[in-house]
Amino acid sequence: MADHITKQAIDRIGALIAGGSTDAGANVFVGRVTPLAAGELPGVKVMGGDEELETATFHDPPQITRRASVDIECHVEELDGYDAAAYALLLQIEHLIASDSTLDGVAVDCAPVGVTWEREAGAEVPVVRATLRCIAELVVSQSAVDTPLS
Repeated sequence: MADHITKQAIDRIGALIAGGSTDAGANVFVGRVTPLAAGELPGVKVMGGDEELETATFHDPPQITRRASVDIECHVEELDGYDAAAYALLLQIEHLIASDSTLDGVAVDCAPVGVTWEREAGAEVPVVRATLRCIAELVVSQSAVDTPLS
């Protein structure tokens, strides 16, 4: 059995970033909750978030449209000019997502919807996190939530 469709989308975003050319290099982590070490900066964490589901019952079996939020956290060391480093990483990631907005056929579309900024207290070195939130629109059959219909 394949992974849940939302996990497939999250994993695909992680692979897209890890395989692309970004300032994070190999420091791309899917589902990681532990803080990044100084040697892992700049780094990216990809995590799933909330989902909205809408069921279309006129199909047999019913189809479910999922709007899954995916948070892409860009971690950079808090030094003078940190914003330039974070914006460069955000730009690289947005270009990668735009180049494959269907996430290799897993999604109908995936698009950025916002960015939030936070300073991480208690990290090994001072870190700023810019979180790019994307919404992945996923369509599945109610009887096969691991298979995209997109």
